[in-house]
Amino acid sequence: MSCSQRMTSHAPRVSALLAVCLCLFVCVDAARLPLRTPVYIENENSLSPVAKYGAPAVYEVRDWARIKNSGPRMNRVSLGGRIELECEANGSPPPPVLRTARQARATYQRAP
Repeated sequence: MSCSQRMTSHAPRVSALLAVCLCLFVCVDAARLPLRTPVYIENENSLSPVAKYGAPAVYEVRDWARIKNSGPRMNRVSLGGRIELECEANGSPPPPVLRTARQARATYQRAP
């Protein structure tokens, strides 16, 4: 048996042995990896704007109302008489009806 024939008969065993050694080396190296390079994970579960910027967010909400026709400034009506005032007002929240005529109860109708 010549030397070249012996080499070819052992080649599959040698390549399998080299593959096993390479796999073992990679596995051992991968197992040692966390010991050489520690991994730090920072976890923050805070959603507060105070923690990040120092002050809470402040939102100003203002009421608004718009009156298109407020009617005449003064009307004289005899006691027990009737007066009709027509105006258009809308807003958020809806504007209240002001009742100041000597605490008399004012009634109003909404336009259709």
